[in-house]
Amino acid sequence: MTEQDFDDPVSKHLYDHDYLFWSGDLNYRIDHDNQQVRAAIDSGKHLELMQYDQLQQEQCAGHAFIGFHEADIDFKPTYKFDPDTDVYDTSEKNRTPSWCDRVLWRIKAEREEIVHAVHWGYESSDSLSDLSVTSSDSETCEVDGTCVSKTKNLKKKKKKKKEKEEVVDYSHKSLWENMRRKTVSLMKKTATYAAATGNAILRTATGTAPIMINKADVADPERFKDLLSTLERKKVSLVKHKYENAVRPLHYRSHPQFKKSDHKPVSALLEIGVNCSRQPLVKFAQLQYTWTKGEKLSVSLEVAEESAHRSSWDWIALLEPSWTDANSHYLTYQYVPSDKLTVSFPWEYHPGIAKPLVLAFVSSKLSAPMAITSVLCQ
Repeated sequence: MTEQDFDDPVSKHLYDHDYLFWSGDLNYRIDHDNQQVRAAIDSGKHLELMQYDQLQQEQCAGHAFIGFHEADIDFKPTYKFDPDTDVYDTSEKNRTPSWCDRVLWRIKAEREEIVHAVHWGYESSDSLSDLSVTSSDSETCEVDGTCVSKTKNLKKKKKKKKEKEEVVDYSHKSLWENMRRKTVSLMKKTATYAAATGNAILRTATGTAPIMINKADVADPERFKDLLSTLERKKVSLVKHKYENAVRPLHYRSHPQFKKSDHKPVSALLEIGVNCSRQPLVKFAQLQYTWTKGEKLSVSLEVAEESAHRSSWDWIALLEPSWTDANSHYLTYQYVPSDKLTVSFPWEYHPGIAKPLVLAFVSSKLSAPMAITSVLCQ
């Protein structure tokens, strides 16, 4: 996925797009005994097999489709069937029934906020010289900008000064250890600047009310890992709740009536929330045009800014209201040179009767419509 590039400086990479949809035969299987899988399906308990679904296992392990969503599956596995039947594979290979055919989506803004939530506490200004941990660190620290340290015996302090502090090289440690040492550094600095900045930083990072952190939680990598997991789950839960209606599945189903393939096709109907406050890059000058028989139709575009999407191969398609694909369903079209914003359709292309039509501006670079308006033919 990271190697898929587009000829578009605004959305050059796959993950640069606001919404990413991925559908098809992903070929993930049910990792379970074949006979037990078939028995569960026959007894109507196929949903219990989701715990063995390889796609969900790989997502949870962080190996594939990280940050992608999928609607709840309530249909039977869609692969593999004997052709022209509803019978699962009886060939020599006798493949285990599986949910190979899937529809996934990813929301860029949600993923960015989750990554920020998971990587809380990072400061680019921290250096290794700040990260040595000594017994002068506080025993407990409340993550709300205040820090309480135990008073040390003066004699012990003098002894500590005489001892050579050992600076630990963390360069080879894991991500969790890296986060731990940075958090310790942040805790040490809290007493001096937390009143001004630490409180806001940490509240934003955790997204929760003040949380007590024991030094033992920080010193023990395993305990600290559990602590961070708790904080992350809370923050991630808030982010997911924020975006839960950005893409809302209306239905997600298989179509067992189709029997030509060894797969049963799957479809999803998704409702997508769009930020309507953003101005479109390209739009038609009018919400509706009127085209009188015997006259040409002049159409104008408005470009919000110098758009990197424009090309001399952009075109405007004239379509029936029932169109679904501009490339296949156009009645006629006109190219829109990048240095022009107005085109005309000759009077000969008028349908000759009163009827509604549709105009769609199609970006050559994006291979997709960027603006749509209606035409009332008279």
